[in-house]
Amino acid sequence: NLDNEYYSTFENEMKDGYSGKVKVLWLNGYGKNKKTAKLFSNNNFRRALNAAINRQGIVDSIDSADIPMNRAIAPIFTVDFEPETVNINGDKELAQEYLDKALEELGYKSASDLPKIRFVTYADDSQKTECELLIETWQEALGIKNIELESYNVGTAIDKLFAGDYDIFSIQIESNVRPTDMMESVAKGNVYDFGVLKNDYDFQRFLLRGKTK
Repeated sequence: NLDNEYYSTFENEMKDGYSGKVKVLWLNGYGKNKKTAKLFSNNNFRRALNAAINRQGIVDSIDSADIPMNRAIAPIFTVDFEPETVNINGDKELAQEYLDKALEELGYKSASDLPKIRFVTYADDSQKTECELLIETWQEALGIKNIELESYNVGTAIDKLFAGDYDIFSIQIESNVRPTDMMESVAKGNVYDFGVLKNDYDFQRFLLRGKTK
């Protein structure tokens, strides 16, 4: 890994390759209050946030060698089934369709009526920039203007993650040996054990839907 400020200096001396880190967003369906728990448990609201993200635009904006991903399996891996994907440049129309469905299901008249959303991450300049770009994207594409970014030192941020003290949390997860590494790491008994994927059935239903090669 090389800091962005040194990239142009050493560009001709580097070899391209995939690191083992995949940036993911945790959306807290349990929540710290009933309103946010209900909001983030709604599949259409989650889909709206996901569809709106311009992954390519974020990578371009932070001027890094990162590779935008549109699926839960790192691009270094080839699989013999089609994992669910999203438009790497974002899809505002689709995102708005999802949001409209979510608002109707949840009983809100517009995005401005949604409860305050806490976006928690750890203190890092690059991380802060990425999170701010995400918030701007959701504001512009969906009119969601009540997202507040909270940045903490790594230890405090991780404590909040394990305590479920967030609505959205941005973190990197290692994924560099097998295509299933990233999701296995959050299954019960593994590295990020939040009890999200409690058993083999949950894991298979969440990710696999076929065999890998």
